[in-house]
Amino acid sequence: ARAAGRAARRARVEWLKYLSMLERLRSAPEPLPLILLEAARGGGGGGRGGGMVKVDLHVELGKLHVSLVNATPAELLQLCVYGLCCDFRRDLANALQPVLELSLSARHLQLDNQLLHASLPVVLAPTAAACRPAEGGRARAREAGEPVVQLFLRLNRMRGVDYFQKLELKLAPLSLMVEESLVLELHRFVAPLLGLPALADPAEGEATSREGWEWRLVAPAPRPLLERQVVVDLCTVSPLMFDVTLRASGQTRGSTPAGQLIAVALTLFGNIDAMPIRLKSYTMRRHLSDWSDFTERLASHYVLVASPHVLVLLASLNITGGVPGLLAALVGALAEPLRLGGALALGGSEDLAALNASLAELARKVVHLPSLLLYRVATAASALLSFATLSPSYIRTHALGVYASEVPIGVVDGASEGVAMLLDGIVGLGGVISKPYRGALKHGPRGFAKGLVQGALCVLRPPIGVLDLLTKTVEGLIHSPFLGVRRHLRQQQPFALHANRLVAPFNAEESRAYELLSLCSPAAPARGGRGGRAEFFQAQHPIEYRDGMRLEQRVVLVTTLRVVYGCLEPLELLFEVPLERMARVDLQEPFTHIILWTWTEVRVLRRAGLNAIPNMVLERHIKGSRPSQLRAAKEHLLLLANQEEVPAAVAEQMAPLRV
Repeated sequence: ARAAGRAARRARVEWLKYLSMLERLRSAPEPLPLILLEAARGGGGGGRGGGMVKVDLHVELGKLHVSLVNATPAELLQLCVYGLCCDFRRDLANALQPVLELSLSARHLQLDNQLLHASLPVVLAPTAAACRPAEGGRARAREAGEPVVQLFLRLNRMRGVDYFQKLELKLAPLSLMVEESLVLELHRFVAPLLGLPALADPAEGEATSREGWEWRLVAPAPRPLLERQVVVDLCTVSPLMFDVTLRASGQTRGSTPAGQLIAVALTLFGNIDAMPIRLKSYTMRRHLSDWSDFTERLASHYVLVASPHVLVLLASLNITGGVPGLLAALVGALAEPLRLGGALALGGSEDLAALNASLAELARKVVHLPSLLLYRVATAASALLSFATLSPSYIRTHALGVYASEVPIGVVDGASEGVAMLLDGIVGLGGVISKPYRGALKHGPRGFAKGLVQGALCVLRPPIGVLDLLTKTVEGLIHSPFLGVRRHLRQQQPFALHANRLVAPFNAEESRAYELLSLCSPAAPARGGRGGRAEFFQAQHPIEYRDGMRLEQRVVLVTTLRVVYGCLEPLELLFEVPLERMARVDLQEPFTHIILWTWTEVRVLRRAGLNAIPNMVLERHIKGSRPSQLRAAKEHLLLLANQEEVPAAVAEQMAPLRV
């Protein structure tokens, strides 16, 4: 009782402080437009002991970002809500029928995939509002127009009964984009809570989170809501319209043949681009039941109206090219110029400029839609052929290359990436000889037989490379400026993860530099026996470099595993070096570039029986126009290279940055 009394007094003191703060905000010349709280106490009768009988709450938030972080810690998802408006009203004047009203709306809603190597960086966003050109700035929320989400309910809570006088939900058309890697990370996050089995074998060099860190398994809580009765006067849900995109890159695999078959099936049926799902509106009037029956009615309605979409799913698979959807888009692009041309021929008031714009859009569609068909089929065929190699490491590396987070812009850019993948496939043909040879050296006749099978499957590498060349070239054409294709991009870069394993407030400069890791190879941290270690941010050194009349913003990013050098606008990786491969660092007059010597393995020259790996030294340059920035970066790199000439004062100053 004493503890309860102290808690009540403390709550009252905090409440009075909050009210006084709000009064100061109201009396200010320019009140902050964040939270406006109005609470009025009723007059005695009909209340509950003369307490608060009426509450009016109005909340307006310009931006709200909520992130989901796992145990690594790494950011998985981020919910971005712009223009959030909430009105809450509770009236207890009538003790028999207390009224609760809630009105919620958001002008913009977006759920982002914050994994660094995400091929689909946005999970949920408005279809037409959260996209931008691939070469432009980041997406912005809509300043006008209908809200993306609108919810209104009026509820009377009585003993054992929830009486909804009105329940209304409106959703704008949304794009839903889900990829396999995000599903795996979310599964790892909730698996300790639900006791779920693992969906995939840990990848080589992949950092594993501590199991049980996020959740503790507790006894299920009782659900008294299911025992309550529900009365509904009017329930309305607007039509639900989604464009669904799925990406399955073969990461859900196991060591058993069944796991491989599941991975092949997911690759075959789990790659879909913009499949339209249209669910009609739902209206319920004068309904009386319990909560379980109410939820079953809603679920059964949407299951019935969604069942015809099974045929839409089969027709939208990338392995088939999604021909019906492409034909529908082509017919839609053709209908508009026909309508405008017919109206002009009949002497209508349509503008000639609108007709020209519709004809230009039709020309873009004529090029874009066949290219998209070819891209889908070639990508699916390449992914399926990679499974036939029976090499898990190659399957993963190939999937990360095909479904890369950074898409090529233009035919030349796409063709250059495709040629690199083609050359990789031609080099992989050497496994026909090398795999039996290495297998015989390590395991004798059994290893020779196994290597013979693996080497025979290496003949698939060149055809896969040819398909990759076609895929990347067409992908560059699809995202060329001529076609004007827009991509959904994140509202905010992922958080920079620090080595102290604490989630710090968002720092835009650190996150922009940290985003360079999305262009680096995910296998790079696993070199040198460092597999299984997570990679964290240490420091970033901005470098200004003037190339003629153009000023480029570059950065030297230092993590716990490597040094990355690249451009920020546009995001471009120049080189990456593992820390253990740094040999020497120097900065000489006229102080225009840092010279970084690194060790590089030459596995081609490795001979059988020689217990050593040949290396060669490469010289890399970190160019800059400001000597002070180069000196700061050089001092840090000196410490990382463990060179003897590091000054004592510098070593003492940089000691907190040592891992």
